Amino acid sequence: MRIEFLHQNIYGVGGTVRSVINLANALAERHDVTITSVFRRVAAPSLVIDRRIRVRYLVDMRPAGADRGNGLHNRPSRLVPAAEEYFRQYSELTDERIVQHLSQSRSDVIVGTRPSLNLLVAEYGAERATLVAQEHMTHSAIPRTVVSRMRDVYSRLDLITTVTAADRDRVMASLSMPPGRVEVLPNSIPEPLIAPAALDTRLIFGVGRLAQEKRYDLLLEAFALAVDEHPGWRLRLYGDGPARGQLEAHALALGIRELVDFMGAAIDMDSEWPRASITVSTSERESFGMTIVESMRNGVPVISTDCPDGPREIIEDNADGILTPLGDKDAIVRQLTDLMADDERRQLLGSAARKSSQRYAPTRVADTFERLVRGRGAHTTMRSRARSVIKHVRAFIRRRHAASPMKPVRVLSQTPQKIAVTGLPSDTFWKNAAGDRVVLDEHGESRVLDFTAGIWNLHRPLSATRSARVRPTSIDARALVGSPPAASAGFQWGIPYRTFDGYAGLKIWNQPRHSELLSARWVEGELILTVRMAGAWDRDDAVELLLARSATLESPHTIGPRPFSSTMTFSVDTAMLASLWLARSETFHLAVSPAGVQTQAVPLAAVMSDIPDLRRRRVFPERELIDDVDEELFRTTPARRSYARLAFARDNALIIQLSER
Repeated sequence: MRIEFLHQNIYGVGGTVRSVINLANALAERHDVTITSVFRRVAAPSLVIDRRIRVRYLVDMRPAGADRGNGLHNRPSRLVPAAEEYFRQYSELTDERIVQHLSQSRSDVIVGTRPSLNLLVAEYGAERATLVAQEHMTHSAIPRTVVSRMRDVYSRLDLITTVTAADRDRVMASLSMPPGRVEVLPNSIPEPLIAPAALDTRLIFGVGRLAQEKRYDLLLEAFALAVDEHPGWRLRLYGDGPARGQLEAHALALGIRELVDFMGAAIDMDSEWPRASITVSTSERESFGMTIVESMRNGVPVISTDCPDGPREIIEDNADGILTPLGDKDAIVRQLTDLMADDERRQLLGSAARKSSQRYAPTRVADTFERLVRGRGAHTTMRSRARSVIKHVRAFIRRRHAASPMKPVRVLSQTPQKIAVTGLPSDTFWKNAAGDRVVLDEHGESRVLDFTAGIWNLHRPLSATRSARVRPTSIDARALVGSPPAASAGFQWGIPYRTFDGYAGLKIWNQPRHSELLSARWVEGELILTVRMAGAWDRDDAVELLLARSATLESPHTIGPRPFSSTMTFSVDTAMLASLWLARSETFHLAVSPAGVQTQAVPLAAVMSDIPDLRRRRVFPERELIDDVDEELFRTTPARRSYARLAFARDNALIIQLSER
């Protein structure tokens, strides 16, 4: 069959994008598949699409795209209901392009992937094609005016699919659909490319858009109570959205802000899941629960609220995951603390989750899709069958002659001091901005000791003089989570990561000494810093803390000296900060040095983890500077208030930002 998916923006990221690509990739094994994206805003898709799939777009909105400035795009759509979630993205231009494309399509099966597009597929899809509407969101969340429009035109569709049985029943009742017209087609999740999670880290994941319905406020409150009982754990929130500011403020109010990493939108969650030990979903509603299945496929046990509709159809309570009553914080805390304390139970749930989630393998879902569309629509006539057979044979020949796909390219942190790359020839190399190279050995390995500090990118040779950067299939950095510093004459640490445009990067620290920030907290009138000393420190030397206005550490203020210890504590008096303060806004850089030898100072930084850049991910609470005796001490301008904030600069170095407002 010739199968076409119509998607709003296949170049982006998100649950629907991932689900459509997973199914299309599986169908491409046996069919001629096209993905048509209404919009194109970037050069290439963020997620991996099988090379046998045609990817088309209707409106080019890239910075230099042909449709930028088109006057029709300034006029609102006449065909998409105004209540539809993404109505503002559509226009008379998209109306024109979509209708023209659908009416001229020669596909055997046309699949819409969200309500706005499903309506257009129903009204304007070619009569000869089987017309399918994939519903990825819960029907009850669709605005009433959009549902009303569905009642008018969905009867023209050959098939409507929902991701859960509960939503199937809801759609059938709402749209008065006969039996067999609405069927269940769950989202598919591929087999992970790297080994499943070992569940031995102290990391809890929350994954999804930072929006009110996800109830991350509940997760933060539950984590705050659980971490009091089990210190040493951290919470990572993956995703962006309108609630981020509120959630950061809530974490601050709960006193856990420095224990929560706001990781932002992650293109490559496949590389992140193996680092988790527990996943928690606190949503008020989930049409399906892609992240729940992804977590289970990676062997990470899930605690989820029993919300409508997906979780209860995915998780068997206390068998392959845990369901808690909707909005019940105490139940979440109870289950979370139990899993944090019980390594064996985590392993049992994770193993069961990995086994049961195999029913969401793309090949199984593709088989279901084929069964559901077979025998429906105009393309099943004898003439269309003949055309379909010819197209299928041609597609088979084209696949046979297509270039064989490259082996999966994997970047692996075996230890913080050794990086391995698989799937590429041994003459592949890492390269920095200065043009220096580190070539992989015959095993695809490289030692961090061989790198200079800074940023490196992975290249594969194209010829004697040309090379190309590498887009890895996966990056496995789980060995860095909670890893102790190496006992050596110096300090080396390397973090592989995926760059914002999808390439393999490597951030290196290679220096004689290092001072690792373990914790920073305000206690009354002091900032208390706990520091781990790593590398070639002379244990007979005294050590001092430096504060300077520039990263070059010129004219620093010193605190100390103190006798050397593998773990040290420094106190920074806020009155001393005020005495150094000269302007309304200033930044102080911190470093640790052998006493009296400031030329050997090293920045105080948080390096020993799997996160190459902590800026915006790990933020400390702000502190108002007040002196009960001399209130003006902390002000350069009367009637203003003074604040100090800890933050991370480049290379994860700690800074203190002072400001008035």
